[in-house]
Amino acid sequence: MFITSSGCARNARVQTLAQGWIEQSEKDFAQKKEKQRLFGEIHYAADTWDKERRVPVKAGHTDRGSNPRFVGTNLEGDAQKLYDQVHCARGKMENRIKEQQLGLFVDRTSCCGGWANQFRLL
Repeated sequence: MFITSSGCARNARVQTLAQGWIEQSEKDFAQKKEKQRLFGEIHYAADTWDKERRVPVKAGHTDRGSNPRFVGTNLEGDAQKLYDQVHCARGKMENRIKEQQLGLFVDRTSCCGGWANQFRLL
């Protein structure tokens, strides 16, 4: 089985399914006046998907407004841990790759293997 975790597009259907957490984070922010993060999960299938997937939800609210995030996954575990330790870690890794490409003017990293790309940088 292929294990995956990736961002899920924000659309009206996932927004509606997660509305309870989104509204609660907004209410908590209004009361406490500090950044709020609530976690939950929904089950969702886009029209092109063959079956429903688990979608952990991060319902965040700050002084800038609501900022919900959705992560499509087939991994087991707590929604907050999946978001913080898997999804965000993946994003950080992608940012390090981008920094290397932009900072070192690297444009020859088209191989599918990491070691091959590192060799090309030598």
